[in-house]
Amino acid sequence: MVELSFQEAIALLRADEEKLKAYESQRQSLMFALQEIAMARSNLEAVSKGGSGLTPIGAGLLMPVKIEKDKVNADVGAGVVVEKNVDDAKALLDKREELVKDSISQIDDEITRLSNTVQDLSVKLQSYLKSQQGESDVPLVG
Repeated sequence: MVELSFQEAIALLRADEEKLKAYESQRQSLMFALQEIAMARSNLEAVSKGGSGLTPIGAGLLMPVKIEKDKVNADVGAGVVVEKNVDDAKALLDKREELVKDSISQIDDEITRLSNTVQDLSVKLQSYLKSQQGESDVPLVG
């Protein structure tokens, strides 16, 4: 184990707390992406019957549209939009959902690891501070 000075341990604790906040923010963004995917899946089911509707174009304006019941346009990345049938669009949503869930799982693992590190370091720092009140020498380890 590596011994750390009190200031180094505090700096490490603060850095890990900032990383934890960043991971939690990323997780929140991914959860929002999951909600968007669920909403897209629901909307896809609703419009796959065809008909007409309104689509927002911004600033509170709506434009009437004719809905083709078996075709959708999908953004596949890098600004590329391709026409897909409903089943292929559903498969695309399934794939995106799986990728987002995998990312959430990886972030959850990292949040757990960092939370444990922060907690362990906090306990050691508290112990060190208590020992300094009694003037005993307790090394900090990372």
